[in-house]
Amino acid sequence: MAYKKVADPDLLRQENGETMAIKLILLRSEEQLITEIKEIRDEDKPVGYLLTNPHRVTANQSNLVDEKELDERKISITLSPWILLTTDKEIAVPNSYVTTIVEPLDSLAQMYLEKINGNQTDIPSESTKTGLTD
Repeated sequence: MAYKKVADPDLLRQENGETMAIKLILLRSEEQLITEIKEIRDEDKPVGYLLTNPHRVTANQSNLVDEKELDERKISITLSPWILLTTDKEIAVPNSYVTTIVEPLDSLAQMYLEKINGNQTDIPSESTKTGLTD
């Protein structure tokens, strides 16, 4: 089997001289993960993805709104390791388990990079203005 980088994104990270693609993926279980990802191929046929440092993305929207926040949407984002009770950094998943792969918001990618590089603790982030509206 061979590993191939998923399409080159705007957000890339260098590790051991290799460029890693950082993507937000939606799984069939409806979990959202941010991860470094490579496509796994068997004789030129895609069979799955190799996820490196996958983290579950949990978003909580604030229900309390004051006058200053009427035009702003605030979301608290928490990143936690996808599978808590493992020391594995690379996890292979079959391509049938992945629903879609998209580019993460720059702020989310930055938060992820800070966390996996050891610059952030495992606590929820401060509320982040996303610009998203209902």
